Parts: sequence; C-alpha cells; structure tokens
Amino acid sequence: MSKPGGTDWDGEALETAVESAYADRGVVWQATKHAQQMAGVAERGASDMSRMRVNALEAIEEAENDEFVVGLLDLIAIFPAIRAERPGWLASAARICHEYRIPRMRMTWV
Repeated sequence: MSKPGGTDWDGEALETAVESAYADRGVVWQATKHAQQMAGVAERGASDMSRMRVNALEAIEEAENDEFVVGLLDLIAIFPAIRAERPGWLASAARICHEYRIPRMRMTWV
C-alpha cells in the first residue's frame, strides 16, 4: 500500500494515502467477516428448514399410515368418524405429535 501502482511516494501525501488505505482495509475486512458470519447463519437456517421439512413429511406419512387424512394446506389431521372406534387412535395421534415435536394436532370429524 505504500507504493500505489508501483510509484514511489514520499512526504505528507504518502502518509495520508497509507493511513486512508489501511483504514479502508480495516472496514472492508470487518464487512467481509460480517458477511461470512451471516452466510454461516443462513446455511444453518437452510439446514434447519430442510430438517423440519423432512420431519413434517415423515409425520404426515406416519399419520396417513395410521389412517388419518392430513390437509396439506393447513396440516389439519382428519380422522374419519367411521374409524373412531379403532382402539388407540388418539394415542397414535399423540405419539405422532410428540415424536415429531408438533405442538398440537387439530382434529376434525368427517
């Protein structure tokens, strides 16, 4: 930085240019470091979202295997009334909610 463009500088112009260049380099370095940290946060967020998607699809598949019908727009679990007498259906729903960390499962009868 003390020889911009390969030219020898001296005196006050050199000192001012070198101070300015080093100050700018520090600002750029900090901004680059911040951008790299934010990229890491974005990558972790994308990974978390991908994992949540897989978990949601597995929970939907398991609920459907247990004869629930899952509304894909609102993720409401529907258990047909004709099957309401099947032993353990409520326990099955509770297990799916717990296993996939679903805060609650709304159910409706058809």
